[in-house]
Amino acid sequence: MNLLSTLRRVRELESRRAQVQQVSTTAAQGEATRPLRSLAIFSPRGGVGSSTLATNLAINLYEETSARVLLMEGKLFFGHLDVLLNIRTRNTVADLLPHANALDESLVRDVVVHHATGIKVLLGPRDLQVAQGIRPDDMYSVFVGLQRMYDHIIIDVGSSLNENSVTLMDASDRVMLVTTPDLAALHDASQFVQISRSLGYPAEKLLVVLNRAGYDGGIRTGDIESALRHELYAQVPEDGPNAIRSMNRGIPLVIRYPRSPVSRAVKSLAKSLLEVHMAEPLKAVAGSAQGQAQREALLASSRLG
Repeated sequence: MNLLSTLRRVRELESRRAQVQQVSTTAAQGEATRPLRSLAIFSPRGGVGSSTLATNLAINLYEETSARVLLMEGKLFFGHLDVLLNIRTRNTVADLLPHANALDESLVRDVVVHHATGIKVLLGPRDLQVAQGIRPDDMYSVFVGLQRMYDHIIIDVGSSLNENSVTLMDASDRVMLVTTPDLAALHDASQFVQISRSLGYPAEKLLVVLNRAGYDGGIRTGDIESALRHELYAQVPEDGPNAIRSMNRGIPLVIRYPRSPVSRAVKSLAKSLLEVHMAEPLKAVAGSAQGQAQREALLASSRLG
């Protein structure tokens, strides 16, 4: 997606998001809270460890709760979850797209991978032409259907800012922005923080995580928060050798090296996420005319050119 095109559409996005908020206010008759259920993990710079973090975080959430946890590959190109988890399957999210508006639980069970760690995994498409044909509204419908079947959904959105990735970030309860303590990564992360504000995300929706914290020559934490103008939610220490060994063997870090500083940090991060609670209306609007209007406004806000 062209970044300049995104910024040109900010005013239009703000108008459409105002429509969403108006519908939500009208529909709500009171507020309750629920646990955080969906988390989109994103970095505008590739190679910072987003996929590794998403994988190990999903496993830790399952270990902490024994709940139904789905690790979803939101990348439409060059996903690596199959490598990180040593998965061999031809099933991908593309198998669900023809049934996006009426997902059947038995179909989902057949498509997702039941991994030995206890989590379920939904891979992204492996065919370039199929990936190019995926529409944001279909991706949204699949996501909504999956939410009915899983307690927690962790989405590896990747590093590409496009209509599908923005749709998934819009729909998720929180967006985890992953960066590393080097100038290039922080430059890109700072740009995304500004874009997220332009897109109307409240400050609490964005959780900034510093990966590979503490490596030699890295920028200090205080300077990072000043540069981003956003507080760090968590830090995960550097452990390159073990991360590479885990990836090459297809065994997640938290399984192969459960006592390592990285594994302990990811476990702590999972616990903190379980303490996050979301406000939501007591009266559901899904399926009503107002709910449909809210959904359409949200989808419209994701079409950025």
